[in-house]
Amino acid sequence: MPLSDCECDQLALNNFQKYLRFATVHPDPDYSAAVIWLKEQAKELDLKIYSKEIVRGHPILLLEWTGKDTTMPAIMCNSHMDVVPVYSEKWTYPPFEAQIHNNKIYARGAQDMKCVGIQQLESIRRLKARGIDRLLRTVYVIFTPDEEVGGGKGWNLLIEDKSPESHDLVNDFSFHDLNIALYLDEGLAHPTDQYVAFFNERVTLELTITCFGNTGHGSSFLPNTAIEKAHKIIDRLLEFRSGQEQLLKENERLELGDVCTLNVTTLKGGVQLNVVPAQIEIGVNIRVTPSRMTQEIEKIVEDICKSVDPATTIHYHVRRLYPDRCDSHPPENKWWTALHQVCQEAGIKLTPKIFQGATDARYLRAYHKLDNTPSQKRIPIEVINFSPMRNTPVLLHDHDEHLDINVFIEGCRVYTDFLHAIGNLD
Repeated sequence: MPLSDCECDQLALNNFQKYLRFATVHPDPDYSAAVIWLKEQAKELDLKIYSKEIVRGHPILLLEWTGKDTTMPAIMCNSHMDVVPVYSEKWTYPPFEAQIHNNKIYARGAQDMKCVGIQQLESIRRLKARGIDRLLRTVYVIFTPDEEVGGGKGWNLLIEDKSPESHDLVNDFSFHDLNIALYLDEGLAHPTDQYVAFFNERVTLELTITCFGNTGHGSSFLPNTAIEKAHKIIDRLLEFRSGQEQLLKENERLELGDVCTLNVTTLKGGVQLNVVPAQIEIGVNIRVTPSRMTQEIEKIVEDICKSVDPATTIHYHVRRLYPDRCDSHPPENKWWTALHQVCQEAGIKLTPKIFQGATDARYLRAYHKLDNTPSQKRIPIEVINFSPMRNTPVLLHDHDEHLDINVFIEGCRVYTDFLHAIGNLD
């Protein structure tokens, strides 16, 4: 007999707890047990299973729900398996036991983002329970590693179909062959009675500025020291930061994703307390809103450094190497229309925004710009970041990360209706 809605709810909750108990935690996540369990779920749902391991120990699992028309571009639902480290002594309940207290599930990954991975899988289960064997379009559910540390061993390599580093590693599929039209990834919880979905995200710039100067004994007044130059540069950088912060405060229509943030995150220098250091390193993290060009922000930083000392160097650790896509207004297309309609039918307001952080979705947004062969021009992939969590404090990466059971179940139902709608769009 088909499962009832209540039975689907309970099964989704049980599976959520099971998935949370796999400690796929940095700095050394072990994905093996989680992947075995996810494959078992796929077999229950009669999904095709593909695997790829480009870097040893960083598996990528792809599940396929074949559509009625396999010539149509497909839907891809992405979630990352990894979670950030925990300080267990700061948690009220053990972070990998998924205990329920006061109707809330406490676990690392409860919001970021194992909830969405389960909601994506359970949406297929619910649709099949309704007697829907196939949608019009093929739906892929993909589980990926290392998003929390930049995706360098996951999506960064997958998007370019890099070969496994060793011949004994599995290589079942090619991303280029999947023909993706819409890609869904994580969003954020929202503390009010509405959902938020993200149509773009800020660009990450991470860089180290190195200042050089005279060195000598700490008892003297040496001119042109590295620390003096670093001081001047930091002051100028913080002036830019203050200007962006003021812009946000003065305009009620702006969100954090609509402005640039800049933070000095590391300072390094010196060999001992009585020696003036010959060089100082300044670590800087910048998030560039899509309405600004990254080249413009880079030039601001470079001009500041050159004005203090032309010998100052800048090393970029994370930098966008392709043209910006300056989408600062919500798109109007069939995918977004479907999401709005589903939320409206559920009686939930939906607000589109620019994501303030960075997700694996940035690789998909840039997919069509990474191709150097004009004869095989790539078609842009539409991307939506959406985690159906409302009336929920944002607790990703925080101690006591948790998610209310009713919020999770509501999200399962909304995601099911959304997947049904987009999977049948022609």
